[in-house]
Amino acid sequence: MSSNEAGQSPPPDAIARLLDAIFGARRVGNVQLLSDGLSNFNYRVDLDSGAEPVVLRIYGRDPDPCQKEVDLLRMLRGAVPIPEVLHAQANGFDGVGPFIITRYIEGITFRQLKRTADAEAIAQAAYSIGETLAAVGRCKFARRGMLGAGPSVTGHFFDGPNAIPQFIDACLASTTLRRRLDERTQDRVQALAWSRARELSCLQGETCLVHNDFGNRNVLVRREQGRWRVAAVIDW
Repeated sequence: MSSNEAGQSPPPDAIARLLDAIFGARRVGNVQLLSDGLSNFNYRVDLDSGAEPVVLRIYGRDPDPCQKEVDLLRMLRGAVPIPEVLHAQANGFDGVGPFIITRYIEGITFRQLKRTADAEAIAQAAYSIGETLAAVGRCKFARRGMLGAGPSVTGHFFDGPNAIPQFIDACLASTTLRRRLDERTQDRVQALAWSRARELSCLQGETCLVHNDFGNRNVLVRREQGRWRVAAVIDW
């Protein structure tokens, strides 16, 4: 992940031009900002004529994260509940950064479900989340950093016996991380990583997929056939 500053959300007129170019004759009824993170912006787009809503996800940095997410979503289709990619332009459009358009998934985040304090619903969703996490772990790459015979997952991979502590060092050097984590905690994380360097080296041959932010806000759940289940895992 780049350590560049997070970009500002695109102006409404730029988003309007993008949607007009993509959907043409279909009239856009409403555009709602769902969330904005450190570098990305997500919008729900409602279309007329009874068409299903879609999600427009705009990336505030370089095109690599966009292409990586598109590659992963296409690889995972059928294996893990994920939004279907309808359109993608890793190079952006008319002043708007890289973006993808996916189907809108009805549901709520697991975080929202937990706030209901419905123990039975939470237990059902948690069981489904465990099954989903196991399915993610069963997804393998042909070799480290590659999506099988397809495009590579962009990113820098360290080599050598201490690759993982070195990677953690690189993350700790990020300007973004340094703004969000105090110096004492940074030092403790670095010391822990290097104290476990030998154990961590055993993981360097692994080629299974890891989401890296598999948490309450990135798992959508909904009630289906009387049980709460995972509807989609987002933000890859």
